[in-house]
Amino acid sequence: MNFDQDFKFMTRVLTENNGPVYITYVPEDIDQGYLKESGIKYAYFAVGSDANDGTWRVFTRDIVADLHSARPDFTITAITGFRVRGTGLIDDISTQTRAARETFSYNGHSYKIVKTALSWQEASTAADNDGGYLANIGSIAENHEIYSRLFRYIEQNEYGATVADNGGGASYVWIGGNDIDAEGTWIWENNTAQFWSGGSDGQPMGGLFSNWGRDTNEVQHEPDNANNLQDASGIALTRWPANGSLGQTSQWNDLNTANELFYIIEYDQ
Repeated sequence: MNFDQDFKFMTRVLTENNGPVYITYVPEDIDQGYLKESGIKYAYFAVGSDANDGTWRVFTRDIVADLHSARPDFTITAITGFRVRGTGLIDDISTQTRAARETFSYNGHSYKIVKTALSWQEASTAADNDGGYLANIGSIAENHEIYSRLFRYIEQNEYGATVADNGGGASYVWIGGNDIDAEGTWIWENNTAQFWSGGSDGQPMGGLFSNWGRDTNEVQHEPDNANNLQDASGIALTRWPANGSLGQTSQWNDLNTANELFYIIEYDQ
């Protein structure tokens, strides 16, 4: 695949009880989520502006996980077609079912999903003892890959074992972002690079990626340091609260480090 900024790659799927949906991929850095236009349902996802260089590249997405992140109430029953809009070309297209795996590789790094609920500090220590660190998510593409793997490997009947009580009652997996040393100075634990400054009205640092919780109108609400007790980040397996008024599946929330959650380890290869 290669494309320019006006490119759209659209996958038409049928859903149980909700009819057809066009899952649309665009060269942006932030997902636009679900919307309905003239009776047609769309779910927009970003592939990252770094991919917009006009050269051929392999493009892999988990369509089922993507739609679930935008509309958890939609279940795909069939893929019925593909379309290209704008300036871009596609060569071969293939589909297959993604397996549920504890470990996986992506972009030169390897990862392990651990379904043992620990506090953030305990999870960080466990990752270090295993030769890795809590995952550092550097792009929208990496965020999608990690969420896809979590979605496939963690069964929904296990979500209750990884709930953050002070995170809207949602289920999360620990990642490495934290502001433990200085409130509002969000860093990745593996390299101390600051990627965010401030609260929900703050700003990204050094052009680094972030994916804080947003409502369905793309208004950002996290991090909010509720009760001055939220200093570590988790990637969400469910919306929070249930109506998604603060954040959506696959986005990040700041949480109390004492919450006992599953975690994901990243390893340098």
